[in-house]
Amino acid sequence: MQIENFKSSVAEIYVFFRFREMPDDAVIKKWHEKIEYIPDIAVKSITSKLTDLDSVPRNLPKAYVMPLRID
Repeated sequence: MQIENFKSSVAEIYVFFRFREMPDDAVIKKWHEKIEYIPDIAVKSITSKLTDLDSVPRNLPKAYVMPLRID
């Protein structure tokens, strides 16, 4: 996954859950290192599933790689 796609996804999640500030670039880069192997094509689907949750996951990078069950 390209870092710009990841940043865009995180921004969408943060706006959806009404966070006031985005994580700084160092945090985004650190998170991205953990999930960069995910294909870009999956970003939209992952973002959609995460914004369907009742609250933002505590460990956002981990949520990108965990199977999400949405009822």
